[in-house]
Amino acid sequence: TLHANVVRSSSEGETTKSESVEGGTKTVKTTTTKDDLSQFQNGKTTSWQFSSNGGSSSGGSSSGGSSSGGSLSGGSTGGYTVTSTSTGGSSSLGGGSFGGGSVGSGSIGGGSTGGYTYTLKINKCGADTSDWKHKWEIENRKVLQYESRIKELEGIVTEVRNRKAELIADLQNCQGKVSNYDVQINQLNVNIDEFKKQITTITGEYETCNTRYAELTKAFNQDELDDEVQKALFEKTKVELGQCSERITALEQDYQKEKQLLFTFL
Repeated sequence: TLHANVVRSSSEGETTKSESVEGGTKTVKTTTTKDDLSQFQNGKTTSWQFSSNGGSSSGGSSSGGSSSGGSLSGGSTGGYTVTSTSTGGSSSLGGGSFGGGSVGSGSIGGGSTGGYTYTLKINKCGADTSDWKHKWEIENRKVLQYESRIKELEGIVTEVRNRKAELIADLQNCQGKVSNYDVQINQLNVNIDEFKKQITTITGEYETCNTRYAELTKAFNQDELDDEVQKALFEKTKVELGQCSERITALEQDYQKEKQLLFTFL
C-alpha cells in the first residue's frame, strides 16, 4: 500500500491523494482551484510522506502487484521533481533532481512487508535551486567540522580518562606507602619511649655514683694520716674508687651512646 499525504501531480491544478482502507487502497484524484495551490508556491512549506506496507504503486495508485514507476509529486512550482516506485521487491525514492542534486537514489524498504515511512520537506526553496544547494553545502561543511571536532574531543576525553586512572593508581600507591610509614613511625615512638626510660635509669645511677664518690673522697682525706689499718682501708677505698671510676666511665660511655642513638631516631 502506498499513500501520500499531499502529492502534487504533473498537471497544473490537480492533486492525487491515496488513503489506506480495510482490504486495500482508495485513490482519490481531486481537481483544485488556483487558490488551493498556494501552498505549492515559492516561500511556502510543502511536506510529503510516503509509507509502504508491502503492496506496490503505479502512478500514485495501488495496483496490488509490482510497481511500474508511477510519478508522485512532479511539477515545477518549487523547482523540484520527486519520483517514487515501490514496494514489493525493491523500492527507491528519489531519482529526480532537487536543488541541483540527487534526492535519494538508494532503495528504501527493500521488499519488507513491515514497510517504511519517508518524509520529505521543502522549506522556502523557490525556483532558484542553486541557491538552496549553496546553502546546503555550507551547512554540510559545518556538519563535517562538527564531526571532526567531536572526534577530537572524544580523543581528549579518552586521554583525560587514562590520566585519571593513572592518578588514581598513584594515589592508591602513595596511600599504601603512607600507611607503612605510619607503622614505622609508631614503632620508632615506642623505641624512643624505651630509650627515655633507660636514660632516666642511667642518670639516677650516675648521680648515685657521684654521691658515693664524694663520700669516699671525704673519707680518704680524713684517713690519709692514719696507721696501717687506715692505709689498708685507704688502699681498699682506692680500689673501690677505681672500680667506681671505671663504672662512671662505662656509664658515661653508655650514656653518650644512648644519647647519640636517641638523636638519630629523633
